[in-house]
Amino acid sequence: MSKRNQKNRQKQKVNYIGGRKSFVRILEEMNEQDPNLIRFYKEVHWSRKKGCFITDTAEHNYKLMLERLDETEVNTENNNEKCNAAFKEVLGHRSGYAKELGHSVIPEPSIALHKNRDYLRIVEENERNKN
Repeated sequence: MSKRNQKNRQKQKVNYIGGRKSFVRILEEMNEQDPNLIRFYKEVHWSRKKGCFITDTAEHNYKLMLERLDETEVNTENNNEKCNAAFKEVLGHRSGYAKELGHSVIPEPSIALHKNRDYLRIVEENERNKN
């Protein structure tokens, strides 16, 4: 398993510098201020110590996003939507992607799980705790 993980790690073209914080946590913190995916990308790929992007690929992707954004008409009302569209155009987008909870999508449980007594008990307990 360790060897497989090492091989997979070497395949990465762009590293992540968020440390222990997950993408979702950083994105949620930024969404409270301004839901802009291009700013989010820079936040998780910019080294404050070095004052530059951590890889050339990360810098290239960021510049492509800015180019795509410049190609569109700037409208302050829909600026975040245009930033998010440029982000998805450069990096791609998987509909319903939830492996790392990308785009804060939480998948629906399967039909079989709805019939599971333990699952139903936990759901009921969660609802009580929310209140």
